[in-house]
Amino acid sequence: MNRLLKNREILLVVIIAIMVAGFSTRAQGFASPGNLANIFNDTSILIILALGQMTVILTKSIDLSVAANLAFTGMAVAMTNAAYPGTVIFENNGKAGMLDLQGKEIGKPVYESLVYSYDDSLVRAKQDGKTGVLSPAGMLSVPAKYAQINMFTAGQAVVSLNAKFGVTDKSGREIIPLQYDAITTTDAIGREIRNYAEKVVLNDTFRAYIVKKQGRYGLLAWNEADFLRLMRTGQRPDGRQLHRMMPWKSYSAMQDVELRAVWTYLRSLPPVEGRTRS
Repeated sequence: MNRLLKNREILLVVIIAIMVAGFSTRAQGFASPGNLANIFNDTSILIILALGQMTVILTKSIDLSVAANLAFTGMAVAMTNAAYPGTVIFENNGKAGMLDLQGKEIGKPVYESLVYSYDDSLVRAKQDGKTGVLSPAGMLSVPAKYAQINMFTAGQAVVSLNAKFGVTDKSGREIIPLQYDAITTTDAIGREIRNYAEKVVLNDTFRAYIVKKQGRYGLLAWNEADFLRLMRTGQRPDGRQLHRMMPWKSYSAMQDVELRAVWTYLRSLPPVEGRTRS
């Protein structure tokens, strides 16, 4: 008995056997081959991690990244399953496609790559060197015709092709055509607007875009109703309130005809060349 207690491995096996016997008396079929196979399947990832960690320890090293990698992988899988429930990305003859959990092909293997984006929970599909977006049904919701598709926020994303930028929604409808040198949003007004020809910044919870074309800046996607609502209630087009330092209350008593006159005046202003500061 003393020898058994000193041998941790044998003691561990005995404890596991006792636990299995105890569970079997409480739950019929617990020790059945099918249930044991399910248990091993559920713990297979941990077993693989344990074997890898054992190898590191045997070489007298230490690896602290296992827990972080396990947490990241679990989060990535959960986000993928939430956005694309019951789908699996596969590869056949160097081409990527999509299957459902029954093995039915819902996205034919015709893509150079399918990459899940953790920024907006969408799958980027690359075909003939161009990028599109694949829907959970395996169909191209945004056609593969862009060089780059930025993160979707509020259902819209900045896209680029041949150094020109535009905006599309998740259905592939181009809200702003591909004709601008750079596009950002009005959320960036708080910072100095620099030359975005090489870097496009999108933080879109706002429907107004700052566009740059031939060295000039302009504002798109605002309409008169948005402007009047902002001046009356301080509510921006996305539903958020202006910062309390913004003096919209000082203008809320203006008549509609006066606010429309301000809107008409703002629309009549010529584009601003060079840099613009808030």
